[in-house]
Amino acid sequence: WPNDLDVPFTDFCDLVFSLSAGVQTTIGTHAVGVLAQTERGSKSAEALALEVESGKSVIVVAGDGSIIRVVPLVALRVDRADGHVFVQVAKWEDSEMKPACQLPGLKRERHELAKDAIQRLFDTKLKFLAEHVTMGSSEGETLEKPSREHRVHTRYIKSICSAELKPDAFVRAPVCGTKTCELMFGGRISASIAIATSALDTDDANTLSMLHATPVVVSGNDGDASRHLYAWLSPEMVSALSGGAKDHVLNAWVSTLALPEGISTVETFEFSTEQETERI
Repeated sequence: WPNDLDVPFTDFCDLVFSLSAGVQTTIGTHAVGVLAQTERGSKSAEALALEVESGKSVIVVAGDGSIIRVVPLVALRVDRADGHVFVQVAKWEDSEMKPACQLPGLKRERHELAKDAIQRLFDTKLKFLAEHVTMGSSEGETLEKPSREHRVHTRYIKSICSAELKPDAFVRAPVCGTKTCELMFGGRISASIAIATSALDTDDANTLSMLHATPVVVSGNDGDASRHLYAWLSPEMVSALSGGAKDHVLNAWVSTLALPEGISTVETFEFSTEQETERI
């Protein structure tokens, strides 16, 4: 609520969002130019310029001369009957696996409503899930932190839309395999899992063992430039893997995952609310 010292949603960053696309682009282009002067030759400025042109983010110069990137996001939280949450655990891009435990989502386009962005998410990344959830309420969240990719202070304005997996849901999706150097028979484990586990303490090793038993599904097709990996995890596991303190466990798990190959012959995993929860 407004008071004598502060009126919510009226700082410069918030006000820029209410301006026309052309004015946003002009302000953003100026801010990127300032950044380019301070970081000559940086690819970050080039990438930010593309975001400004496409309307995926707003870049401004704050009163103290610092650069602030403001990104409107939409995220989808799908809960299962047993309380497990559908989360993204990694992204395959530039021929490498990039771990990140977070809700599925994407950047909102300029003047795009949250419900339209969620539909775009279903139409692109989550086609296999689109018909099997019941949408619920939504809430807003604002988070500020440095962007790992662009290395500038970023304010994420996120709309989180809640949904539930339908009781009769029976979803088929391509499932990731495990990188192996030997078959997992007779008590033997893959070399990649052995290496990933060797540097962990007992608690982390037990957590990793639980994760190895968790099916991981993937969106997209073989040959796509980027693909997203998802799993059903307990809220406690999501909290642990997304907070940063267990990045080494998440990295160890993701490092053992292998994308399915081929399109027509890809192995699929079927998850249903009627199956035993330990298997899904």
